[in-house]
This record gives sequence, structure tokens and C-alpha cells, in this order.
Amino acid sequence: MTVAREVITTLISSVVIPFGLFITLLIVRVISRLWYVCLNRRPLPVVINDINLRREALVAGNPIADQPRRAERLLTMPGLLRDYVAADPPLSRQLAPGAAVAVSPDILSAAPGTMQSGWSGALLTLVLPQKQAAYNIFVTPHLDASSPFSANVQVVKTPQQWIVASKTFTARTLPELVLLAGGFCMESVQLQPGFLRRTPRWEQWGSRGGYSLFRQALRCQESGDIEAAQQNYELASRMAPGNITLGVHRASMYEFQGRYSQATQLYDALHRLWQKNIEVAYRAAAVRVDLVQDLLKDHVLAFIGPGASPGASGPAEPQNDKSGESEIITLAEALRLLAEADHLSVVTHDDLRFRRLVLQWLSTRLPRQRDIGERRYWMSWLRRDNSGQPLGLLRRSKRREYLKTVQVAREANKLLRFVIQTQIRSRAASSQINAQAGTDTFDIDASVRSVLALIKKKRAGWLAHWEAACYFSRAAMAADLASPRNWRKIERQWRRNGSLGFPATAGSQSANWRACCEGIAIGEIGRVLRNPCNQLNPELLQTDPDMKRLHFALGDEMVRALIGPMPDHGPPTGKEPVRGREPLRGHVPIQGM
Repeated sequence: MTVAREVITTLISSVVIPFGLFITLLIVRVISRLWYVCLNRRPLPVVINDINLRREALVAGNPIADQPRRAERLLTMPGLLRDYVAADPPLSRQLAPGAAVAVSPDILSAAPGTMQSGWSGALLTLVLPQKQAAYNIFVTPHLDASSPFSANVQVVKTPQQWIVASKTFTARTLPELVLLAGGFCMESVQLQPGFLRRTPRWEQWGSRGGYSLFRQALRCQESGDIEAAQQNYELASRMAPGNITLGVHRASMYEFQGRYSQATQLYDALHRLWQKNIEVAYRAAAVRVDLVQDLLKDHVLAFIGPGASPGASGPAEPQNDKSGESEIITLAEALRLLAEADHLSVVTHDDLRFRRLVLQWLSTRLPRQRDIGERRYWMSWLRRDNSGQPLGLLRRSKRREYLKTVQVAREANKLLRFVIQTQIRSRAASSQINAQAGTDTFDIDASVRSVLALIKKKRAGWLAHWEAACYFSRAAMAADLASPRNWRKIERQWRRNGSLGFPATAGSQSANWRACCEGIAIGEIGRVLRNPCNQLNPELLQTDPDMKRLHFALGDEMVRALIGPMPDHGPPTGKEPVRGREPLRGHVPIQGM
């Protein structure tokens, strides 16, 4: 018995215990590896490290007189790169602070994590390690007499110490060097699997340098150099032709220049390329309405609206049949564009149906169609409005906002179509030309009630209120052609709501339906401006065609101060250049949520 017990004890101590420790260690390492992989499937942090050089060491052996000054400027490049990356919303969320001391690729530098103290923390770190991987960006400045500013940029993935990308850049100025290097870093990082999985296909940039040109175009646009911005947009489009963010900005630049036909063609091309994207269909419809108003500024809008005599329905008789026929052809073209805008609005409305959005979201989970970026995009439309949160933390329902906006826009298009058809009949009668203006009936009472019902609900969305302001601006333009029978009741209702557009004097009333529409339009603009979550481009208050009519119609200086001054305070003649909208009527560039 003693011998057998000793044999068993020896067997356990020499075989079973080591084997058990091995199995335990193997399980711990497998759990640790799985946990590490799960953590690092998400986009890794981006750390821009400080330069591990002093000015004296950088200028040593360089006899050029201005080297110390250039060295001081080059040493500030990491900070400028952080500013560059932080200006991009998708990647700025991954930007982590750099190390407090200078580092090199030989020293592990990752995003700072939570430090665990004590044996329990060490054990937890062993079994479930914290996220320590990151993309570290190292800048090595070069001083050379042949190039004013030069630096090598490396993107290193730690802790593997893999050089993901490396490139040397030369430029005439430091901002230009930061622009080139920053675009290179952004494209290199966004091409990594963690970022690609969470980026929709229509937002991927590739690695040809299109992102740098895009950011340079934005900088030129902010400084007012429109020609340089347009050239950079054109060059960037050649580098990344499938990027929808670039395409929308480029089309918006066409709108800014009043080149609505080219903007329409580009939006149509983007819509055909990415039919799933909802915002592009909406923009393709909106730009057609801008093109219609640009076509009509010499034929309709100059004769109906602010400054027109009561009851006027058009200009004097044309001098001959050819001029009348030319005007009718222009008006017919406007009707065709409005029909296309209505079709695209219907497409947008159908795309926003809850069932369709759910099917699109489910399709991204199929084995051969798995795409986390597009799944997040469709989820951004399906999220509910957490109306219980304060405005600072409010997450709005994009689907609800766009549904109301599209419905208001369709009513505004009906009103504009009614004005055009009336003008066609007037031109045909005065020129004795047979022209088909259409037989669509327009009920102004039902239209106004529909729009008021859409925007009456709380938190309808700033975009819907902006469309409502455009609607009532057009209603003021057509006030001599159609006005509700009970418009006084509408005015009293909005006066009780304390609309910003109505005078504060007790008992004051609008003189007519035109003045009432102008007041309601200003009230809707006030709702947009009072909303802290609005993404309105303030330039629209001066450049939008519908807002221009309000400038000339309203004589109240307080309202003029709210909207902003106009360069010319004379009556609208249709000759002044019409500037376009920013992407999505003031929205930020399209992003996968």
C-alpha cells in the first residue's frame, strides 16, 4: 500500500499537476486572445505622437540661416495634424491623446487605458487584457535647402510594430505639408479592416489622394476662392469617383455658382450609382425646384410676388407670338422639371417606409452581403425619437424628420405648379396660342391645412420647418391668384402660438393673405433658429430663392435684422445671381451613423 501510494503521488506531482496547469494556462490564453480579438475588431484609436527631437538637434549640420525658424515650425506639425484629424467627424472619435514624453517605434505607445491596481487587477488584465492596440503616427521632419518643408510620416500599428504606411512629403508651406500628410494618414487608417467594416461603401475614399484634395477644396471654399475649390473638387472626383460625400459637395458647389443644370446631372448620376442612399434622392428633387425657380425668374417670379400690383397675373402682352411661344416653352419645361421632382419625392417617400428600411437593414446580415457600415446607416433611419431627453441629449428620428419634410415639399411643389399653369394659360390667351397647361386642380385651403397639420406637431424637425417657410413664401408670391377663405382664422391661430413673425402689438392684424403668409414664413424661420439642434447653413437666409422674396416683401427692420441684410434692397428683378445650398439644405456631409 505504501509503495502504491508513493507511485500515485509521484504520478500526480509529475504528470497530472503540470498537465492541469497547462490546460488552465491554455484556457486563459484562449479567453485572452478571443477577448483581445473582440476588442480590436472595432476601429483602433489613432495616436499622433510628438516629435522626439529638439530644435538644436534638428538644425545641427545645416548651415542655412533660416533653419532654426523652420525647425520650430516643423516641431508644431503633430499638433496641426491633430487639428486636421479632429475636423473629420468619423475619425475624430478615435483620436486619442499622444504620449506625454517623446516616443519611438521601439517603445509601445497606445491609447491610454484604465490602470488596474493590486493582484486582482493584474489577474483581470491577464485573463481579459485591456485594449492596448492603436495606430501611432510618427512624424520625422527633414531640413533640406532644396525643399522649404519636408517630413516623413509613418503609420505604425502597435503592439505588433507593423508599419502600415510610410511616405515623405515636401511642400512650399507648412499648412500645405499638413494637408498632404493629414490626408495620407486619414486614407491609410480608414483603409484598415476595423474602419472599412464600419464605413458604407459610398463613403470610402481609397488611397489615391482624393481625401487631401477634398479637404483642400473645403479650405478654399471657406476662404472664398470658389474657382480653386471647384478645381480641387474636380480633381478629387477623378481620384474617388464613387465617394458620395465628395459628389454631394461638388454638386452643392454647382448650386452655389447657380449652375443648376450641372448640379441636376451630378445628383442624377449619384442617385443611379447609389440608389440606396436616401439623401441623394431628396437633394435631386430639391435642386430641380431650384432650377425651376431659376428658369422662371424672368417669366413668372418677377411679375408675381412682392412689388406686384394686386390682381396682377403676369406681364404685359408679348409683342409678338414668337416671344409668347418662347415663354410658354420655358414654362412647359418648368412643369416637366416639377414632375421629375415630384417623382423623386415619391421615391424618397417610398424609401422611407418602415417596412422597406427594415428589409434593407436585414439584407446587410446576409452571409454574402454583410456590411456593418450600411447596417449602421439603415439603423440611423430606424432609430426612434427619444423625446424624453433634454434638447442637449436629444436623438431625433431621421425617418420622421424626412417624411414630414418631403410631404411639405410636395405641397410647395403643387403650389408652384399652380402658379406656372396659371401663367401658361395667361400667356396663351394673350398671344392667341393653343397651349396645354394641364388640368390639375389646386385647393389652397386644403393645402394650407395639410402643411399646418404637418408642422403643428412638436419636434417635427428643423428641416420640415424650413420647408414650411419656403412653402409660405411661395404662397405669398401666389396670394393674388389663390387665398384661403378663412385666412383670418389661420392668422389668429398662429398669433395665439406666439409666432415670431407676427407683430407684438396687441390687436394688430395683417393687411391681407400675402402679409399673413410672410409672417408665418418668418415664424417658421424663427422655429429653425430657436432649435439648438438645427444644422442650417446661415448663408441660406441670404441666398435661398424663397428667402430672397421675404427680404423684399417685409419692411420691418427687426425682421430684416433676423434674416440678415441683402446686398441689394431693391425689388427682385430676377437678374441677380442665385447662390445654391450646402449639402442637404444645410446638413453635414453624409455619414454612416
